[in-house]
Amino acid sequence: MGNPWPFWAGCVPTRIAIAVLAVRAVLRQKNNKIVLWAFAAFAAAVAVGLGVLAVFPGLRPSAPEAALSSASGQDGRVWWASLRPVHAVLWGVTAATLVLACLGRVAASQAAPIVGTLLGADVAIAVIAVLWHHSLTTEGRSASLFATS
Repeated sequence: MGNPWPFWAGCVPTRIAIAVLAVRAVLRQKNNKIVLWAFAAFAAAVAVGLGVLAVFPGLRPSAPEAALSSASGQDGRVWWASLRPVHAVLWGVTAATLVLACLGRVAASQAAPIVGTLLGADVAIAVIAVLWHHSLTTEGRSASLFATS
């Protein structure tokens, strides 16, 4: 199965912390809209970055974090590339929701659960994908979530 600790100790807690902080920023927007705008810009940057990598997967076909979690420690192929469009959409809708909250078009009481749900879904999809990937690679089958063959 490789070493799953980089994902469980780094990626998951970071994603959860971002989700919690974003929801808190929405709920406290009257006190400090600068923080809310910063989260909106961050979410938009993540969405654009993931979108670019989804359209041009050759830009980052391998990654150090993939090598850390592989069974051999040598295979740095980004097996989650097929999920980048899903994550890009989640982060893009999050950014749009945060912008609407900044502009006062969406009330904080409406925006907070939307942002929490979107970023929570991002975490859940990542966790399910890792569990799926490791169960498939452990059993010796293809590790692509959306393989056609």
